[in-house]
Amino acid sequence: NGVTLIHEAHYVNVSEKEGKLYSRVNAYTIPKEEVQGTIYGDSIRDQHVNIPAGETVTEWTRCVMNKDIDLLFMASHTHQLGTNFSAKRFDGENVVGDVFYSTDDWHDPYIMKFEEPMFIPAGEGFEYSCTWKNTTDALVEYGSTAEHEMCNLTLVHTPGDFDICCEVVDSSDGEMWVKPGEKCAASTAGN
Repeated sequence: NGVTLIHEAHYVNVSEKEGKLYSRVNAYTIPKEEVQGTIYGDSIRDQHVNIPAGETVTEWTRCVMNKDIDLLFMASHTHQLGTNFSAKRFDGENVVGDVFYSTDDWHDPYIMKFEEPMFIPAGEGFEYSCTWKNTTDALVEYGSTAEHEMCNLTLVHTPGDFDICCEVVDSSDGEMWVKPGEKCAASTAGN
C-alpha cells in the first residue's frame, strides 16, 4: 500500500559554469490510528502550447472537479516567457465572478492559501489562463526544459483521495490533451 510521490523541481542555470544540484524531500510516518485527515495535490497541465516567434499568446483551459473538494492552496506554473497566469471560477457551463488568483511572476509564483477552504462541488471548477510573450525567433512549445513552456494549475485539497481530479472540459484552442476515454489529464495521479 505504497504512495507514489512525484517531487518535481526545475533548475535554470543562467551561467556558463556547470554545477551539481540536488533536491531532497523528508517524509515521516505516523501510526495509521493517529491520522486525522488527508490532503492531496495535483496539477492540471495544458500540454498543447504553441507560441509563435515574436508573438504574445493567451490560452485558457476549463476543468471541473470529479468529486467535491475543499480547496486549501492554489498555485501556477509557467516558464520564463510566462507574463501572466490567472484563474476564475467555472460552474460547469459558464465562467463566474472575477479573477481570484493572478500572478505575473513565473519564477516565484504566488501560492494562495485560503484562510477558509473554498468549497468546490463536483461538476464545478476553474478557468485558468496563461499569457506568454515569445521574445525568441523560434516557435516555443510545451515541454520540460527552459526552452519550452508550460501552463499548469496546481491545487491542494481535502479529502486526500488520489482519484480526485479536475477534468478538462474545454480549451481556447480546442485541443484536448486528455486521452480518449479518460477524464483526467495524464499528469494526474488517477491515471
